Amino acid sequence: MEEISAPPAYATADQLAQLQTSTPQSFDNIASQLHLHLAQSTIYVSPSPSSRPSCFEQLASTSNGAAHHGDDDDDDDDDEVGAEVFQASGELWLTERELSFLASKTGTGFRLGYPNVALHAVTRTPPSFLSTSNGSSQDFHGCLYCQLDLSPNAAAAEMGVDGDDDDGEFVEMYICTPDGASLDQLFEALSHCASLHPSGPVDDDGGHPFSGFAPFGTSGSGTQLGDGMDQDDQDDEGAFDDADGDDDAELSETGRVRADFQTPDSRYRPY
Repeated sequence: MEEISAPPAYATADQLAQLQTSTPQSFDNIASQLHLHLAQSTIYVSPSPSSRPSCFEQLASTSNGAAHHGDDDDDDDDDEVGAEVFQASGELWLTERELSFLASKTGTGFRLGYPNVALHAVTRTPPSFLSTSNGSSQDFHGCLYCQLDLSPNAAAAEMGVDGDDDDGEFVEMYICTPDGASLDQLFEALSHCASLHPSGPVDDDGGHPFSGFAPFGTSGSGTQLGDGMDQDDQDDEGAFDDADGDDDAELSETGRVRADFQTPDSRYRPY
């Protein structure tokens, strides 16, 4: 998460279509296409990111009035510390380049690259911190759950290799929208934009479907075809010679029948 204090630069689909009518002086100055803009949204993150943007404020504890008994006090305290939740409300943008958010209260926010979104899904069940709060889940229609990998090497898709999972910084993020229709739009937009930034280990063979085969235009031994040598000449000498035998060896009945047709014009006669 990188903190920002201004909306992202973007272009609508119509604006990009207009730009395509002429050749721009520089392609670097073309803004990323906007796929979704929500004027109102609420984001929850838990646990706190190591570099938490200033737009987030801690959600009020929902268990201050709960009774604690005996030895359970220590366990409950540990659960509360481990379940810290931070929230922010404001505008949300999804461009093809990144996800951006600005809180209306602070005027600051964050931007997030899609490779940092390890997974996302729509959930219709309120998270525990909402279901236990006073009235927060009464009008709950669902939210978008995201698991974020905020480690520096997440964008390079190196997690899971040589035990790098231990170095990962994983944060859960919940995005709540005003209604169910905007939630569905959010899921579709995030799915599309994330597909433009595929992540995962790259195979040594590049993933080519014919990797491991001889290059096209070569023989199985790798010899280039059409280089002045006939393929018959490249075959091992004698590889298809008849087995040694007496030239005067007597033919079988089948051999004698077949030999009757070995005349220059026999190929033009029915067999």
